[in-house]
Amino acid sequence: MQGTERTALLPLDALRREWALVAAADAGLLAAGAVWMGAFHPPGRVLPWTLAAGSVLVHQLLHLWRNLDTNGPTDRPADVFPSLGAANWLTLIRASLLALLAGFLFLPAPVFRSGWEPGLLYLSAFVMDALDGFAARLTERSSRLGRILDMHWDAFGMLAAAALLVKYGRTPFIFILVGTARYIFVAAVNFREKRGPAVYPLRHDPIRRVLAGVLMGFMSAALLPVLPSSVTRSVSVIVMIPFLFVFGRDFLRVSRGPAS
Repeated sequence: MQGTERTALLPLDALRREWALVAAADAGLLAAGAVWMGAFHPPGRVLPWTLAAGSVLVHQLLHLWRNLDTNGPTDRPADVFPSLGAANWLTLIRASLLALLAGFLFLPAPVFRSGWEPGLLYLSAFVMDALDGFAARLTERSSRLGRILDMHWDAFGMLAAAALLVKYGRTPFIFILVGTARYIFVAAVNFREKRGPAVYPLRHDPIRRVLAGVLMGFMSAALLPVLPSSVTRSVSVIVMIPFLFVFGRDFLRVSRGPAS
């Protein structure tokens, strides 16, 4: 019996050692980012950026640690893979890039055509978002942890990017709803569950992923200092409306059933 328990602990122990590698990689990335900021930005901006980005990286590590035991097949809840796998590593790299992106929320808006870092960081994260799903299918290693990480960092990335676009005047203030939509949706569903009314499961709908991809692609382009603000502000409203409509429709579906 004792040997069986020891064997069951081995995959989680291996994941904890891999978690330490993630922590070391994050520390190295943050240090490299701070050096970059010190070389290309005024000295007074290095500390707030480092503190903000570092705080998000700490959150990333805590979130990963709490969910290590979900790193198993989606159809076998009791099993745990002994390694994170390529897809989860790509998602964690994306999360780290988004942490660096969040650091710019605490800096002044750059002069147009001078601030390339936020756009390049979000564009890289956008590409990673496509690659991690491809890697999961290629290696046949879809996991519950992968789903948790993907949803968590998709939502955080949209919030950080939307907040930066509003801060930079690249979109109207109402565009912040794009970044808060998922958090509002989850809070509303949880509130409904606590009150007692039935909450219906949300069926798969590929249009959600398509609209999210269009929106993330737009935000990647809008954060780059290429298009004038007059263009990005107009286009932002066009891509925002269907995205928010789907969130509203989905809340009706979980509240009243699939026929809504």
